[in-house]
Amino acid sequence: MTTMSFVLDKNVFIGTNQQELCKFVGSNTVILPETLFYECYTSNELSDKKFFKRLYQLLKGGAYVTYQLMQIIRDEGENLSPCSCIIDYSETDNLRTRGFIEEKTVGKAEIDEKKKDRSKMAISIKKLASTIFQKLESDDPDCLREMRRLQMNRKERFRKWIEIADQNDIHDLATKSFRKHVAAPKRFCLSTDWLSWHNMRLMYTFALEYSYLGITGYCPKDENAERDLMDIEYLTFLAKSDGLLAGDKKLGYLAKATFPNKKVYSSVQDVSG
Repeated sequence: MTTMSFVLDKNVFIGTNQQELCKFVGSNTVILPETLFYECYTSNELSDKKFFKRLYQLLKGGAYVTYQLMQIIRDEGENLSPCSCIIDYSETDNLRTRGFIEEKTVGKAEIDEKKKDRSKMAISIKKLASTIFQKLESDDPDCLREMRRLQMNRKERFRKWIEIADQNDIHDLATKSFRKHVAAPKRFCLSTDWLSWHNMRLMYTFALEYSYLGITGYCPKDENAERDLMDIEYLTFLAKSDGLLAGDKKLGYLAKATFPNKKVYSSVQDVSG
């Protein structure tokens, strides 16, 4: 019997009893995104000692780590071939064997570099939102008027943004956004087989949300945009998985809007229940 693969988010990782989580890992394919590591390293909710112990127990129990998302996108651009697997088996085996030594696993310099990269991407989303707003003003004022009239909850809004995003040329947007990593634009990001396609689709979706928020008078701060960027990363990995374990309601809503055919659970109990 084939087991289901689940992407695990920080809230479920922190909020689930360790014994229960390890039991779940033993009967399912559980994927620990690089994003989860980054969130835990920079979070005040979990001590380093407890964080490392829990990660190690999950890995020993059968969980897997992923490649870094931007590395996957770079590889797709350089090799002009879609990602076939998000799991980094070599690093997973390495961590299972040597365990975690805090100062040798991820250093402060690496965390700072990751934060810098994510800050740049968050700024890019906000810039894209500004570009979209200007384009709508000149080319599609009816859509802009509809956005102004929207009085729906976040879940319904994101369904609308996904619908609009899917009317755009994701390939063209991705080749422009990731152009410095792409060897031949015409052969890059051609379908939903590519992780870069899903990442770009989600970035465009969030840019539409930011355009909407701008109309209502709210401008997300950079730190909010960085958190949204991490949501985008979790959801991009979901493209190559069967389901998502997300304790964060917003992330769960986004997952259901983005991938209506995927399984989304708020806890491990929901899966077995």
